[in-house]
Amino acid sequence: MNIYQQDFHQTPEIFRLIKAFDNAAAREHLRRHPEEVALRGWMDATPLHIAVAADNLEMVQFLVQHRVDVNASRSGSSPFPLSWARSRAVAACLLDHGARLDAGALECAVIVWTRGERLGRIEIHEGRWAVTRAVHVNVCPVWSFCIDENGDIVLPTGDDVFLVLDAVTLEPKRTIPVAAGVDVTNIHSLKSRQSYLAHGGDRHLHLLDQDFELIRSLDVEDPCSGVRLNAPATLVCTRHFNYDASRVLHSLDEELVLTKITDLEDAGHGSVKSVTLHDHGAIVTFERVVVAYRHGEGGLAESWRLPLERYPCERDWSCAALLGPDSLLVGRGRQLLLIDAHTGQVTGAATLDLAGEIRELHQDARGEYLIVRGAGLKLARLDAIRWDLQG
Repeated sequence: MNIYQQDFHQTPEIFRLIKAFDNAAAREHLRRHPEEVALRGWMDATPLHIAVAADNLEMVQFLVQHRVDVNASRSGSSPFPLSWARSRAVAACLLDHGARLDAGALECAVIVWTRGERLGRIEIHEGRWAVTRAVHVNVCPVWSFCIDENGDIVLPTGDDVFLVLDAVTLEPKRTIPVAAGVDVTNIHSLKSRQSYLAHGGDRHLHLLDQDFELIRSLDVEDPCSGVRLNAPATLVCTRHFNYDASRVLHSLDEELVLTKITDLEDAGHGSVKSVTLHDHGAIVTFERVVVAYRHGEGGLAESWRLPLERYPCERDWSCAALLGPDSLLVGRGRQLLLIDAHTGQVTGAATLDLAGEIRELHQDARGEYLIVRGAGLKLARLDAIRWDLQG
C-alpha cells in the first residue's frame, strides 16, 4: 500500500494533471512513469477513475488505448470507472472497451445511472450495452425508478418530488410534489391496478394513484428496505432490517388491504437469498435449497424443493429468474441451472465465464437476453447458452 492510499491529503501528480485537463503534461508524465497508469490513490482510485469522474474524454481514451484495466475496482460504493461517467461519450468509450456495469437501477434491461446532476440511460443494442442517452437534470440524487404504463420513467428524487421523464429523450415531462408526510425513496408501477407503490425507510408502504395522490398507507411490522411484487400486484414481498434481515410475504386484495402471509425466514431453511414472485406464488432461494410455494385460498403451500449442496458456491448464495410458466433459472456460484417450474427437476446446467459469482438474474423485456449481475453486469444470449442436459 502506498502513501496515497493511506493519506487522503496526498494527491498523486498524475491525478492532479488529469483533473486540471493538462493532458499534454499528463501524457508526458506517464511516458516517464509508465507504471503509474495503474497507480492507486485514496480509496484505491486509479487514473482512469479520476479521468472518468473529471469527464476528461481525451485522457480516458489515452488510458484505455494503453490497456489499463477498465474494470479496476476502487473501494466504497460504485467501484467501477463506468459508475462515475458524467457524459455519454465517456460511458460509450468505456463500454466499447469492455467496461462492466454496476448499476443499482435496472428494469427490463434499461439502466438509469446518476452522478450528481448527470442522468444517463444504458440499454441493450445489437447484443451489447450501449449508452442511448445522457442529459443534465437539476435534481437531487436519484434512489430508484420505475417505468409507467406510458413507457415514461418515474424517479423519486431527494428533494421530495416525482420526476417523470420521456423514456427516449430523458427530457422532463412533469414534476409532482410528494404528498405531505410520505417518505419515498423507491417506487414501483402497479400497471395492473393503474397505480404506484412507494416506500422509504419507515414502516409504511404508500399506494398512489396515477396522479401520485395518496390513496392509502399500508403498515408493515419493521422498517422496509425493499419491495418485490408479482405482475397482478396480488403478492408483495417486503425486505426488512431489524437485528437481522428478513423477507415477509403479504397478499394485497381487491380492497387494497395488505395481509401478512408468512415470514419466509421462519420456513426452516435458513436465510433467504432471493424471492421471485409469480401470479400464483413464489420461488424462494435459501442458503442450500430452492423452494417453490403456491398461494391460494388455503394459504401458502410448498410445491417442491431442490437441494443445492451438489452445486459449489463460495458464499451459499443463489438466485432465480422465471423464463415463462414452465421454466426457471437458478444461479449458483458461476453455474446456471435450468429447472422445470412444475416439478423442480434440473433439466440443464451451464457454467458462465464470470469474474465473480452470480448474485442476480434478470431477463430482458424481449426474452432474448439473460442479464447476470455478479462482478458488474454481463449479457448472455439465452439461445446461445450451451446446456449440459441433465436427468
